[in-house]
Amino acid sequence: MPQEPNDPFLEEMAKMNGPLPVYHPVRPSAPPPVAAPPADTLCWHCKKRIDAQDNYCRHCGYGQGSHVKWYYKHWGIVVSTFMIGPFSLIFAWRSPLLSRTAKLVYLVVIGGGSVWLAFEMYNAVMAGLSYLTGGGALGQALNGSI
Repeated sequence: MPQEPNDPFLEEMAKMNGPLPVYHPVRPSAPPPVAAPPADTLCWHCKKRIDAQDNYCRHCGYGQGSHVKWYYKHWGIVVSTFMIGPFSLIFAWRSPLLSRTAKLVYLVVIGGGSVWLAFEMYNAVMAGLSYLTGGGALGQALNGSI
């Protein structure tokens, strides 16, 4: 709205508040750069495309990033090892949070521990059978000496 040069209201306002600011028309400039849309990522479970900011897959419902289930996290794999033994390797190998090296470390530790535990259980059973039979015919039959 154009201003009248001799408007008494504007002159009175200028006396009270000081001179009015002079506005210069703004020249149109180049449009601001448009941010690139977020890169799409793939769901670790179903391998379908999802948005990078999604916490859960829209196709299969599995959590992404820090929203994965507890048994795919480090502490969950350790707890499940005590609960289900070597079957926890399934969770370790499928975990999206673990690197390839961490998965191999879990394989060696859990697999080696399971083999050692099975060997110790075998020795304990054999020692118990030997004690119960007094090293008699059953003990010789189990050892293959008959």
